[in-house]
Amino acid sequence: MKNAWIKRHVQRQLFTMPVSLNSDYEIEFEEVTGKQIPKLIRFWRRHAKLGSITREAYATIAGIILYSFERESGIYLDADTL
Repeated sequence: MKNAWIKRHVQRQLFTMPVSLNSDYEIEFEEVTGKQIPKLIRFWRRHAKLGSITREAYATIAGIILYSFERESGIYLDADTL
């Protein structure tokens, strides 16, 4: 299920995802639709590559995204999805 969020019911579903970090490096969450999740992952990956967040922070955020998606959708993904 590499692209599980492409399914229609998941595209429209709302998920609580990490969308930003505040000045204290606390994650801020907002509701996003399933079709926005791949863009959100690319957003965090780009910040990790540019060095604005550490690789450990990226791994933590990616884990939160994966956990939130699986918990809220009931679809379990492979680790290589992220």
